[in-house]
Amino acid sequence: MQRLVFLLFVGYLSGLARAETVSYVIVVGNNAPPRTEGMTSLPQLRYADDDAVRFHQFFSRFAKETHLLTVLDNETQKRYPNASAISKPPALSNLKNIVEKIADQMVHDRKQGDDPLFYFIYSGHGAINDEGRAFLAFLDGGLTHQVLYDQVVARLPSAYSHLLIDACHAGAVVGARGMFDKEVDARTVEVSPSEALKIVEFDSNKFPGLGLIIATTADQEAHEWSRLQSGIFSHELLSGLAGPADVNGDGQIEYSEIHAFVASANREIKDPRAVPKIISRPPQRNQNIPLVSLERMRGTVALTGDPSRLGHFYIELENGQRYLDANLGGLNHGLIVLPAGLSVFLRTANREVEIATDGPAALRFSDLVFTNMPTVSKGSIDAAYRSSLFASPFGVTYYKGFVDSIGAVGVRFVEAIPSIGDSLNEPPAYRKPLAIGCLTLAGGSVIASLVTGALAIKAKYDFDHTSLQRPAHDLAEKYKTYGNAALATGVVAVAAGLLTWLLWPDDGMHDNPVTVSNMPGRDNGLVFGFSW
Repeated sequence: MQRLVFLLFVGYLSGLARAETVSYVIVVGNNAPPRTEGMTSLPQLRYADDDAVRFHQFFSRFAKETHLLTVLDNETQKRYPNASAISKPPALSNLKNIVEKIADQMVHDRKQGDDPLFYFIYSGHGAINDEGRAFLAFLDGGLTHQVLYDQVVARLPSAYSHLLIDACHAGAVVGARGMFDKEVDARTVEVSPSEALKIVEFDSNKFPGLGLIIATTADQEAHEWSRLQSGIFSHELLSGLAGPADVNGDGQIEYSEIHAFVASANREIKDPRAVPKIISRPPQRNQNIPLVSLERMRGTVALTGDPSRLGHFYIELENGQRYLDANLGGLNHGLIVLPAGLSVFLRTANREVEIATDGPAALRFSDLVFTNMPTVSKGSIDAAYRSSLFASPFGVTYYKGFVDSIGAVGVRFVEAIPSIGDSLNEPPAYRKPLAIGCLTLAGGSVIASLVTGALAIKAKYDFDHTSLQRPAHDLAEKYKTYGNAALATGVVAVAAGLLTWLLWPDDGMHDNPVTVSNMPGRDNGLVFGFSW
C-alpha cells in the first residue's frame, strides 16, 4: 500500500513538472459594415484585415493554435502573400466550428494537467440592432452579447479568457486608401451615436477569469490611419505587447501596463476626434495576470538596453509593415521582441538604422549605428497623428500616476527603477574600495585556509603513525586547532568573496535590468534574468 501511494505521489509530481500554459487564439478582422437596415451610413473599413493578420502573426509566436477569420483585400494579400491560405471568412458559422474544436482541445489539456488560455481578438464594426442589442459585425450576421458570452466564453474550459476588441458603432477613416492605391487626405466620416459598451458588459462572478480591453468611442469615432496601415488602437496595442509596455521589466505585459502605454501614446493629441477611448478590465480572479509573457515568444530576437534618448521611434519590417511605435523616454531599460530572420528598420524623427535579426538572439540599443534621414510633414488630422501620437514619454512615473488615477491594480516592482538622469546611474564611490578590501580579505583567508588545512592534514598523518601517548595527545590537539582554523578561514573567504561580487561596480548594471538569452529546450525562446 505504501509503495502504491509513493508511486501515485511521484506520478502526481511528474504531472506537475509537465504542466504547461497553452494558448488558443481566434482573430477576426471584418472590413464590411453590418448588413442591417439603417447601417448604410457606416463606412467600409480599410485595415481590419491588416490588423487581423498582424494579431495572428504576433500571437502565433507563442500560442498552441491561432485561427484567422478575415477576407484580405488586394493590397493586404500582396503584403502578406501566405495569409490567404490560412484564413477563413469572418462568418459566425466558422467561429462556432472553431470554438467547438478548441473546447475539445482544452478538455484534453486539462486532463494532461495543463492550463489553457483563450484569446478572442476582433477588429471591425460594432453596432446596435433594431431591438437595441449590441453586436460585432460578421459577414453572415452579428455576434451578439449573448452569443459571445454563452456560446464562446462559457463554452471553453479555459483558466483565463482575454477579449481584445477594436470596434464601435461610430467610425472614422483617416487617410483611407484612394483609387489606384493612392492615399487621400485625412478625413472623418460622421455616423450615428454608438452604444458599443453594451457588448462588454458581463458578470464578473460568473466569469471571474475573463478580462477585456476594448477601444470604444461612444458618440465619437473609431480610427484607422493609412500611414500605419492599421487601426490606431490595434497598432498601439500590438506595439505595447511587443515589449515597450513592460514598465517593471519582468517580461510580463499586464493589463494596467498596456492600458497606461496606450493612454501615454494618445496623451498629447489635442484633437478629440483622433483619440480612441479605452476600457480595460483585468480578470477579477487575478488582476495581475499577464496578457502576454515575453519569455514564451518563439522565433524572436530581443532588443534590449536604454531606449530613453530615442524619443518617439518606430520599427518597420522589410515588407513595409509598421511593427510598433513607442516613446520610452521615461525608462532607462527596455525590451522589444523582434521577428527573427528579417531586416527591420528602426526610425526616429530624423535618424534610422537597419537591424538584421538573423544573427544573435539578443541585440542592444547602444550597439545601433544610426544615419540621418529627411523629415516630411502634412496637415489636418494626419498632422495631429504625426506630431502627437507617441509624443509623450512612457515610463515608471507616468505609469504609476496613470494607475493611481484609474484605481487599477498595478504591477509589482521588485526594486525601484531609477528615473532618467538619476544619480543612481553611477555606482556609489565607496563601493569599489570596499570591494577591493573584501577581495584582499578573501585572498588572505584562502591562503590561511590552505596553510592551516595542510597543517591539520600533517598533524592527522603524524597522529596516525605514532604509538606514544604524549605525542599522540599533542598531535590530536594540533589537528583539532588547525582543522578549526582552516574551516573558519574558509568560511571567511567565501563570505568575503560573495561581498566582493555584490559590491564590485558593473558599468552596465543600470543600463539594462533585463537580460535575455536562449532558453534550452525551446526553439528561439527567451529566458529572463535580472542583472544588479
